[in-house]
Amino acid sequence: SAVYNRMVRRIRERDNENDVLTQKLQQRMSEREHLLRRLINSQEQEQMRLARELHDDLGQRLSSITIQLELAQRALTEDADKVKLNISHTQILIAETTDRMYDVIMGLRPSILDDLGLGPALKNLAKRTLEPAGIHYDVTIEGLEKGLQQEKETAMFRIFQEALNNIVRHSEATYVEMHINLVDDMVEGFIQDNGVGLDPASHPTNEHNGTGFGLLGMRERAELCGGNLVISAVDPHGTKLHIRIPFVEGRNA
Repeated sequence: SAVYNRMVRRIRERDNENDVLTQKLQQRMSEREHLLRRLINSQEQEQMRLARELHDDLGQRLSSITIQLELAQRALTEDADKVKLNISHTQILIAETTDRMYDVIMGLRPSILDDLGLGPALKNLAKRTLEPAGIHYDVTIEGLEKGLQQEKETAMFRIFQEALNNIVRHSEATYVEMHINLVDDMVEGFIQDNGVGLDPASHPTNEHNGTGFGLLGMRERAELCGGNLVISAVDPHGTKLHIRIPFVEGRNA
């Protein structure tokens, strides 16, 4: 009886120790999730600030320069073909600089995401990312008229952005289909291409591989929002990313 009691006591002590360790592990996991969430939100806030400065400051300055050059060109009364040619070249350079500026803004924080929401932002993203690569695409957005909470909206946009970048860099695809809709209380999206597909041997999901790190980042973004991301092969070839994130109404909720 005494031996039995000691055994029971030891088992209870170990159970208590396991409970303490489990609580500490859960606490650390919660702290890690909180830290990652703060890091992502902080990065997004900084990108929003930089995008505003680029758009409001540099954009206005470039527009002013263009107007001044047009006025100078009209003011020329003498035959100054060389001057006119230089001004024309400068105008072309400014136009190219403006386009590049908007590409930078898109990479930081597209203003269209804040102004018009996820649907228009994704259509614009597809146009700017896929068209220059000669990739045909279709984008379908359904059921997001009320708007999505900003954190989840940003996560979905960044996942699509990373996925499209991976397609352009690695997939050799000629066609991409993008779709987002609201199913019950979940926002569901998928991105499917007809490229070479993912080879686990050549694209391991570790931090030393560009594509693998991108996939890991996409999955973590989805999980931080209470969702998930599934990657699957498409028959006969290609890749499909399926994203599910809980719907929370209101972009400032």
